[in-house]
Amino acid sequence: MNNKMQVKHGLNLAAKGEWQQAAAAFRRALEQDPADPETYNYLGDIQLREKLYKEAEDSFRQAIGLNPEYVEAYNNLGVLLLQLNRLEEARECLLAAVRRRSGYAAAYINLGLIYVREQNLEEAENVFRRAIELNPENPEVYNNLGLVFKSKNRFEEAKACFGRAIQLKANYPEVYNNLGLIFKDSGQVEEAGACFCRAIQLRPAYPEAYNNLGVLLMSINNLDKAETCFQRAIQQNPAFFEAEFSLAVLYLLRGEYEKGWEKYDKSRVVINYGADQPQAPAWQGEDLRGRRILLYYEQGFGDTLQFARYAQTVADQAGELVLWVQQPLQRLFISSFPFLKVHRGENMPAESFDFACPLPSLPRIFNTTTAEIPQGIPYIKPSADITLKWHQILSQGDKRKRYRVGAVWAGNPRHHNDRNRSIPFDLFNNLFCLTNVIWVSLQTGSRARELEKSPYTVFSYTEELVDFAETAGLIANLDLVITVDSAVAHLAGAMGKRTWLLLPFAPDWRWQLERSDSPWYPTVQLFRQSKIGDWQEVLGRVKENLKRALDKR
Repeated sequence: MNNKMQVKHGLNLAAKGEWQQAAAAFRRALEQDPADPETYNYLGDIQLREKLYKEAEDSFRQAIGLNPEYVEAYNNLGVLLLQLNRLEEARECLLAAVRRRSGYAAAYINLGLIYVREQNLEEAENVFRRAIELNPENPEVYNNLGLVFKSKNRFEEAKACFGRAIQLKANYPEVYNNLGLIFKDSGQVEEAGACFCRAIQLRPAYPEAYNNLGVLLMSINNLDKAETCFQRAIQQNPAFFEAEFSLAVLYLLRGEYEKGWEKYDKSRVVINYGADQPQAPAWQGEDLRGRRILLYYEQGFGDTLQFARYAQTVADQAGELVLWVQQPLQRLFISSFPFLKVHRGENMPAESFDFACPLPSLPRIFNTTTAEIPQGIPYIKPSADITLKWHQILSQGDKRKRYRVGAVWAGNPRHHNDRNRSIPFDLFNNLFCLTNVIWVSLQTGSRARELEKSPYTVFSYTEELVDFAETAGLIANLDLVITVDSAVAHLAGAMGKRTWLLLPFAPDWRWQLERSDSPWYPTVQLFRQSKIGDWQEVLGRVKENLKRALDKR
């Protein structure tokens, strides 16, 4: 069989998925003609499919060396380098391809995937649009552009792209899954569920869709069916730690801490929240006598405040403990833990430690159950001078010594569940209208400006609340804090301040379900939505409770 016949035979074998036999045919062809760039490209494609990355790279580079204008080889090499996360090299290969053939749609698609990986969404949008101009019948590029629009919160444009992809390819499970995510994030539960179910129908072994369906079911508190979905996802992909994390959160939400902490800790570490990782060995509960240990933050401000309760317990066992938290918390932690060393600065301490442990791992290490949550409240304490300063400020504006209530109506806008956790400001005017109350805004960030729209008197010190030490000093001078699920809720709870926490229908795991108290913070009272999205009813109950509290004074 001559060279051309061997190549044709190899292509036929590849079309049937007989990869090893196809590769053997291409090698025989190269023995007869070692200067054929197309055969090297075909061989590289097989090697890439078989995840033989080094061999595939050699084949594609051989093809390009033999034909420097071979755009398909540049594209394929770019795809390989993208899979290896060698993004700069991949980008250069794909740019080389489109420079040589400006109408090469496949290279534009792959180039867009690199820009997505680099979070360069503007360039990703541009090249995907160019790919659509070149090939308007390609459903894949509409799916990719839809994902870009989703990342840019341009949901209607994303829906349109996913809809067009489905028109072009009706049985496209990835698009149904992506469209389901858009509906989920928009609060359209039925539509989202239908999309996830359709994706699973088209691809029964689709762990990502099962996980997304489970998360959706959790959002309506259907925990039993959600658990089944998460377990199915894990069965299909035992290394799918997002599903493990989802299942852990479900167990914690139920209060099944014995089952939840292990999964929560393992999956959380794999997902990695982006915080620096220390060089010291991870502490798993070993003897700390005479040893140095670093406790460090890993997630948000609220998590740091919640799990800081374990710091003193660890310190009592250790030779020396160093605590490193986010900069806005550092001054407050110095006053709260005067006998511990709190590391200052935005970078992890460079000194050596015998062990290190992220704060969220401590509940697992100490086998925390609902009945045995460490209290010691208040364990967060503002300094006396900051507390006195705020006492003097508030006293100037309140000669009658009225009931002082702090208010927070919005949490972190970047939180994945902010749409459900935060409350439209106008609804808070239903509280601010109450007389014989000194209202104090504890709101920070962009939504603090909404206070300008209120016709009622609410004292605002947003500019002065430069860190949590100032916020804690202000809270110490209040009688009550009314807040959405935010870092302020954890701060007030850890200070032992009377707090009314406003929760969505499906709350964060730490607030559990069907209870009005919190095992984490005994001075916190929970006001839950009885219907998804209905904050008006919640604030009506809060108003009546506040009226009764005022009547008792």
